[in-house]
Amino acid sequence: MKQRGMRGLGCVMVAAIVLGLTGCSGKPSERACQRVVENAIAKDGYCRIKNFKKVNAVSGSMFGQETYTVQCTWDEEYLKDKPEDRSSIIIVPGRKKGDVIHTPDGNLIFRKTEKGWLGMDGNIY
Repeated sequence: MKQRGMRGLGCVMVAAIVLGLTGCSGKPSERACQRVVENAIAKDGYCRIKNFKKVNAVSGSMFGQETYTVQCTWDEEYLKDKPEDRSSIIIVPGRKKGDVIHTPDGNLIFRKTEKGWLGMDGNIY
């Protein structure tokens, strides 16, 4: 009776190890992609990201480093008025509370590192 229980425990441990290893070598998830966009666009509290979708992705390499480029789409819903931004060479127009801006073709690039995939926001996924 105890042998059967130990055998089942062994199977569970092997499954956990396999899942752990494959999780580390997988590609960035849709949720990871959404977090990169949220960190880049919505971190100031003016808007939130809605209707995020990972549309397509492609593996590749750049300068000898493995990359994963993700095409995605999302909406930015503005929660409060945001003034025009003239702090850089690109002038970003102001937005009004309730505005919804659709981004039909956003591209994110992740780079493979020892610890996982490095997102454009500087976080590891």
